[in-house]
Amino acid sequence: MPTPPSAGPDTTAPSREEAWSGEPGYFKNKKEWNFDAPLEPSDETFKPEEILILTASNGGGHNAAIPNLLERICEERDSYAKLHNYTHTWLNTDKYDVGDAHPVWAKIPAIADAFYQNPQAKWLWIADSDIIFMTHSVKLEEMLLSQKAMSEKIMKGQTLFNGMKDGKSHKTKITMPEEPKISNLDILITQDHNGINAGSIFIRRSQFTRFILEAWTDKLLMEDHWLGKEQDALKHLMLEHPLIRSHVGVFPQRMFNAYAVGGDKMGWREGDLMVHLAGCWVGGDHICKERFDEFWAKRKLE
Repeated sequence: MPTPPSAGPDTTAPSREEAWSGEPGYFKNKKEWNFDAPLEPSDETFKPEEILILTASNGGGHNAAIPNLLERICEERDSYAKLHNYTHTWLNTDKYDVGDAHPVWAKIPAIADAFYQNPQAKWLWIADSDIIFMTHSVKLEEMLLSQKAMSEKIMKGQTLFNGMKDGKSHKTKITMPEEPKISNLDILITQDHNGINAGSIFIRRSQFTRFILEAWTDKLLMEDHWLGKEQDALKHLMLEHPLIRSHVGVFPQRMFNAYAVGGDKMGWREGDLMVHLAGCWVGGDHICKERFDEFWAKRKLE
C-alpha cells in the first residue's frame, strides 16, 4: 500500500484508511453509499470550492513503471486545486473490497466515499492516475460545468460507438438526445473510437448519481467478463437504458480526455486541459515512461 501523498490542508480532505468490512464483493450496506444528495439539484451557479477532484488509485496498475507516479500527480493536482480554490482528494482503492472483481471496480465505491467525505462537493471530477493536468489556467466552471458551457458544448444526437469491428469503429443505431435537458445532466463523459471512456468523468451530486453508482456496481455486471471492465459496464447501461442516457452528456473528447496520440478530435494539442496516456502500456512499459516525461515537461502551471 503506498504512502498517502502529501497535501496542503486547503486542497485535500482527510482520508479514512480503515478497510470496509462485510461480505466480500458487497459494499453498498456501508453508510458511505448513503451520501447526502438533493432530490432536485439546483441549476444555479456554484462556488469553486464545491468542485472536487478525485484521484482513486492504489499506485499500481499498468503505469507502475513511471517513477513516483501517484505522488507526482497528486502533488500536481493539489497545486491545480489550490490555484482555483477547488478540493483535491486521494483515496486508496485498496480499502474497498470488491471481491473477485477486477480492482479497477474499486473506483466506483471511491466516488461514493468521496461524496460522503466531502459534503460541500456539488461536482466531482474523477481522473485516472495516467492523466496529467497540462494547462492549469483552465477553470472547470467556465470550460464545462456552467449551464452555459454545457449548453454550448454538449454533442447533441451523438451516435454511440460499441467497440471495434473489422478494424473500424462499430457505430450503433443508438444516439444521445437531440435536445438534452441540461439541468438533468449528472454525468459528463467523452467517447473515443471504442465508445465511452471512463478515465475522466464529471459526476454531479444527485439522487440519480446515487442510483447510477448502485446500478453500475450491480453484482451481475461486476461478475461479467467485460473486456473494458467498469467502462464497458457503464457503456452497456447507456446503450440499454434511454433514461440513463437522458442524464448523461457526451462532450468533445479533447475538452477533458485528450489522448497522448491522435488526430485533431482526439489527440492533445497545446492549450488543452489535460492529456490521458490511455493504452500506453500496449507498446511496453518504457512507452508510458517516455510519454509521461514528454508531457510532464510541457505543462503550463500558471
